Amino acid sequence: MTFGLKGQWFIGFLMLLSFLAIITISQFKISLELEDAEQSYYTQSWRLGYDDQPPLYTWMQKATNNIFGLSKFSLSFLRGVLYAATLVGLFFLGKKILNNDHKAQLVVLSTALVPVFADFAFRRLSHTLLLCFVIVLSCLALACLKKRKSLGNYIFLGVCLGIGMLSKYNYVLFVAAISIAALSSKDLREIVLDIKIFIPIIIGLLLFLPHLYWIFSDDHLQKIQESVSMKMNGKTSGLIILSPMWNTFMAFFQTASLLVLATLLLWWLKRIKCKVNGGSKWFFRLFVVQIMVLLVFFVVTDVENVEARWLLPLFLPYLVLWIGCLSEDNGRLRQWGGFVFVLFIVFQVVRTPAEVLMDIKSDNQFDYAPLSNMLRNKHPNEVWVLPDVTYGGQIRLLNEGKTIYTLDDFSIPANAKVSRKGVVLAKAKDDFDELQPIDSLLQYGPEKDDIFLFEVDDVAQMYFRGPLILKQ
Repeated sequence: MTFGLKGQWFIGFLMLLSFLAIITISQFKISLELEDAEQSYYTQSWRLGYDDQPPLYTWMQKATNNIFGLSKFSLSFLRGVLYAATLVGLFFLGKKILNNDHKAQLVVLSTALVPVFADFAFRRLSHTLLLCFVIVLSCLALACLKKRKSLGNYIFLGVCLGIGMLSKYNYVLFVAAISIAALSSKDLREIVLDIKIFIPIIIGLLLFLPHLYWIFSDDHLQKIQESVSMKMNGKTSGLIILSPMWNTFMAFFQTASLLVLATLLLWWLKRIKCKVNGGSKWFFRLFVVQIMVLLVFFVVTDVENVEARWLLPLFLPYLVLWIGCLSEDNGRLRQWGGFVFVLFIVFQVVRTPAEVLMDIKSDNQFDYAPLSNMLRNKHPNEVWVLPDVTYGGQIRLLNEGKTIYTLDDFSIPANAKVSRKGVVLAKAKDDFDELQPIDSLLQYGPEKDDIFLFEVDDVAQMYFRGPLILKQ
């Protein structure tokens, strides 16, 4: 199913189809996905850092909001652009490494067999999707440098290094893999040891420096470490070494299971033959080293919770290696690949309205309008402080002109905290000393939270840990 289109026109069609589908899906949702709610909240202001994530995605989302206004459309627009751009990047990466237009198209089509990309990235991911795009670009920069070590290609790599670290902190694991793989790969070693390598290093550092300054100012580094530790270690303790390795294997299996099944099926049907592509030996070594770096990192940090989406950006470019092993008639595979890809798009589009018709509960079908109306009618002139950024983003979507604060936003600048009377919504009745709630919402929201409303005379004083301090 290539619709009579060839080469770049076919990829362009898939890009447009994916982009329009992402926009359409967002319109079927009553409320925002978790990541979109975070962006709805954080895009109130320009900052050098936001919570435990680098700021680039939020900067891009704020710029998008400035053009289209804050809406479900603007939030899905950026994700649609990045998803489509990642497909294009994979196509050109496949073409550069495999030197085969048909196989480059298969690289794009194979993304439908990566569940965490075809589902999570398609519907909700933000920073992770941006990192997918940047790492694909970084691999493309390396592929360009392998063929020609020009100044322009080194500048290209430098921009990738800078925006990579501004996209998500685990980009550093990709950089570590490049450095280590260069020890065993002549192609990578020639790139890394060239005197011009200082150009991308300097460019990357200059781009990352303002955010690095923010990290080490105030208590941001400590807060980031605490937040990341909670995500990675969970609530249970496992066996040292064995638990991180097992969790990593399971996350990798979730990422690649359909690819393995597809390979076994095609091999059993004698549709393909697997052979090592000699032109991508450096890329294969980078892939192997990336696995080793991840395992060592997770074991050393004793990670008890490894999510498939964490591995996605680091392994998505290596779909090129999988397609590089196929040696059968690509025309037939492209027909089936196109059919599967379009089927996946159709499924994603009809999924959300189908859930509504079948009364399947979903977080993005919860209506936050009653809470918004209550705050607007009863406390129109007061500052609103919500329990967390999820609530904050949902309420801000319905009140774009209103400045919203949240109790879990440790990255809010001091000069943004206003000394005014406010109403605070908290998930625990005894969150504030010597204060009684003025109202409550019991079993509210998708998580059935008990929310209590407090009145405070000075919101800024609360954030500065004055008399109305939150209990730790």
